[in-house]
Amino acid sequence: MASMTKLALPLIFAFIVAGIVFMAIISPARNSRCHLTESCSATRPAVAQTDLRRRVSQQKLSSVAPVSVAKTVAKEADDSKLTPVNDSSFEHDVLDYKGVALVDFGATWCGPCKMMLPVVHQLDLGWNGKVKVLKMDVDESPVSANRYGVRVVPTFIVFKDGKPVERSTGLTSFEVLKSIVQKYL
Repeated sequence: MASMTKLALPLIFAFIVAGIVFMAIISPARNSRCHLTESCSATRPAVAQTDLRRRVSQQKLSSVAPVSVAKTVAKEADDSKLTPVNDSSFEHDVLDYKGVALVDFGATWCGPCKMMLPVVHQLDLGWNGKVKVLKMDVDESPVSANRYGVRVVPTFIVFKDGKPVERSTGLTSFEVLKSIVQKYL
């Protein structure tokens, strides 16, 4: 009986370690499926239940470009053209800013975030500096994301004079996002 216990403990330990290694390998693959949903969980991306195009058409998001157009526009509107913000610069760039700021909380692995990039870029160009448009990667800046309860990406938070006044989560149209921000101009 004692020799069986000595053999069982190492086997149990080996199974636990194998499970941890397996989850570490599978977890990044789960993140890559997020491109199929309207929004991504900032902590654990969900697997799509239905086709994205059908869900978008049901919500009548007419301004969300078709996938082929979105890919073309996305080449022109990449992350580098939007002002990045992180935990260390958030207070200066957003909280101390007198005026309206729109912060796009997203992640590089998030498909819906990439789809919203042309919309956010178009908004940034349309306001000609009247609204400060900033992009934050929640993986690189978890403190600010947690402070404002960002659990799903993309999340857009409108700040007026450094205070959060409204938010929108997931895929949304140009008109809806624009109307949210214009209330505070």
